[in-house]
Amino acid sequence: MSDIRGDIEQRVDIDRINILYAETRHSILATLVVMAAFAFVLSAQQEPGRLFVWYGALTVVLLGRAINYWRYSRAKPSFENIRPWCLRFRLGILATGLVLGSSSVLFFQQIPVAYQIFSIFVLAGISAGALTVLISDYIAFFLYINATLLPAAIMSAGYGDHLHMAISLMTLIYIALLMRASMNLYRKVSASLMLGYENQVLAEHLTQEKNRLDNRLGRILNDSSSEIYVLDADTLKCLQVNQGALLHLGYSEDEIENRNMLDILDDLDRDAFDELLEPVYAGDQESVFFHGRHRRKDCSSYPVEVRLQLSLMESPPIVVATALDITERDEAKRQLIHQANFDQLTDLPNRYFMLPHIGHAFSRAERAHTRVALLFMGLDDFKKVNDTLGHNSGDALLKEAAGRIRSVLRESDVPARFGGDEFLVVLEGRTCVEQVERIASNLVGVFKAPFSIGASKIYTSASIGISLFPDDGATVDELMQYADTALHHAKQNGCSNYQFFSRTMRVAAERRLEMEGLLRRALENDEMALVYQPKVDAFSGRILGAEALLRWTSPVLGHVSPDQFIPLAENLGLIESIGSWVISEACREAVQWNALSGSELHVAVNVSSHQFRSGRLFRDVEQALEVSKLPVDQLELEITESLLIQDTGEPLEILNQLREKGISLSLDDFGTGYSSLSYLKRFPLHVLKIDRSFVKDLTVDTHSEALVEAIIAMAGGLGLDIVAEGVENRQQLEFLYKRGVHIIQGYYFSPPVAAAEFRALLKQGAVYREGMLSLANG
Repeated sequence: MSDIRGDIEQRVDIDRINILYAETRHSILATLVVMAAFAFVLSAQQEPGRLFVWYGALTVVLLGRAINYWRYSRAKPSFENIRPWCLRFRLGILATGLVLGSSSVLFFQQIPVAYQIFSIFVLAGISAGALTVLISDYIAFFLYINATLLPAAIMSAGYGDHLHMAISLMTLIYIALLMRASMNLYRKVSASLMLGYENQVLAEHLTQEKNRLDNRLGRILNDSSSEIYVLDADTLKCLQVNQGALLHLGYSEDEIENRNMLDILDDLDRDAFDELLEPVYAGDQESVFFHGRHRRKDCSSYPVEVRLQLSLMESPPIVVATALDITERDEAKRQLIHQANFDQLTDLPNRYFMLPHIGHAFSRAERAHTRVALLFMGLDDFKKVNDTLGHNSGDALLKEAAGRIRSVLRESDVPARFGGDEFLVVLEGRTCVEQVERIASNLVGVFKAPFSIGASKIYTSASIGISLFPDDGATVDELMQYADTALHHAKQNGCSNYQFFSRTMRVAAERRLEMEGLLRRALENDEMALVYQPKVDAFSGRILGAEALLRWTSPVLGHVSPDQFIPLAENLGLIESIGSWVISEACREAVQWNALSGSELHVAVNVSSHQFRSGRLFRDVEQALEVSKLPVDQLELEITESLLIQDTGEPLEILNQLREKGISLSLDDFGTGYSSLSYLKRFPLHVLKIDRSFVKDLTVDTHSEALVEAIIAMAGGLGLDIVAEGVENRQQLEFLYKRGVHIIQGYYFSPPVAAAEFRALLKQGAVYREGMLSLANG
């Protein structure tokens, strides 16, 4: 028996390796296609050259695996030389995982959070797909999933913020769950193969040991948990069955005696059964496998994997059918497929499922001459819900939102969640725009009622961007981008509305795409420059310093407004490198001012909240001061109110480090965002800047005057210096001066000027006497 057992284990090992190599072609092709789509998406955020090199490396690895597969298929290895082939396969899988995982190391830090999540999503999806491909070798799967996803978890953890730590933790949990699933499936596959060969041995003994057939077969049949049937090859009547078959089918021994096997097989007739056995009758195969369903006595059915073997040496000839109930295996596979294609929170289809679905919808619409509408939805101010009530409440809101979306759609309309607070609805079979508009209006309207989340009533609204096939374009990526552009316009128009994509938006989208490409090379092409707007003492007229302002002059686009390119740089992840250059250049320029003016002048530099998140701001400041030799007390960093409300202690820690170093901190555009006395008291600020939007209405709007007076009083009570920006006329200057604001910035004294022009002003000893004398006379 030990020899037979050893022989079976050898055959199982060979079958396991055959299963691995049998799936290689499809696995390689799927990986190439999915990763090509992945690289195409990342090309909007990454230098194409790097993506091309990375994809080329992946192609080389997959080509090596393909060559290995070809050699294996020609070699037809035996047990004596099967293990080197197993090792080669595992090395190929490991190499593939390492190349896929390297995408996180190469690209993770250069792409926005949304693309990072997308990257992990794609890698997680392809890892889930690999689970079924590598079902017969859990070691290969362990190597693959860890090489593919661990780098992403490590890179996410490296950011240190709550979101990235959560992403890292969820990735690790996902890895652990898939590894556990892999081990369970491997055991089931091994058990199935082992059982199959055990049954094959049983069939061989039937022909070799006729005289002891009944006793031996009876023991083996009753000891097996699988269903085993001995059938008359001519009539297919059951001659003998084991207890496993009786238990699964619900029959007694008397009831199943002489019952035809076709009464048990739910989806097979005699012709199909004979066709299955043809290779066995011809001697081409010892046995055949097929998947079907067995019908119980109560008429219910369940999935089985059946192996048929033929013995012509018996009289009459017999067929031995061995059936394995694969309900659990099918359910596990179904769950894996569901997890890969559906959002776990809302149970809506996800991006991985929807993109191919949209492509098929376009094909159907093209044949039927109808329209397909893509409605890209975003919940307005969803971040505030997470920030104020927590992520559990945010998740509950998303579930309720998914339910409301379903409630206004037809069965043929397909809603999906694309991540975060973004949903997509695909409408098929529409012939006129009015039909789409009516559904969009219903979707906006269904969000007007409050959500009951726990004990809280949450009010939120939805904005929708709409693109139409074939009106607006012909490809999935194109129309997805257009729907996203329309959503952006809907949010700009006050939220809680819908916008159809238009030609104007197309032009804006194309310009934005063009601007993205040019902006990526602007710094290295020396297209960026700093200008300096003087800060003036309103009493003496002397220059106290200047604010450094970033300007971009593109050879293609000309002068680009900072309001356009700075948010774009933040979205593209370029603001860290640009911001580092600004700090370094401003310090280098400001160190020259002391000798020209005879006094210590300050330079103020605007800092984006993204620079705090990157973790490199303090290092950039230290390096700029060290290289330029600018005294630390002459550098002022201007921050915005959005930084103060971040739900993390990291900005406060960095601000305290900067203050301890002696750097002045200024709150820019005060009063335009989320102003709060608690923020002013908590954060180590030195200066408040009154925003130009308040200053411009002074002397003509009593509300603006009251707000400015309140800000001045607040700053005085907190011991903060105050700067007024945007001062353009004498009346504004007098109003501010009489209320104790002496540091003035604005066109009344000087517009922003180039560095050389500002140095010329200092060299000439410029004093803005008009402002000083007019105030003195007043």
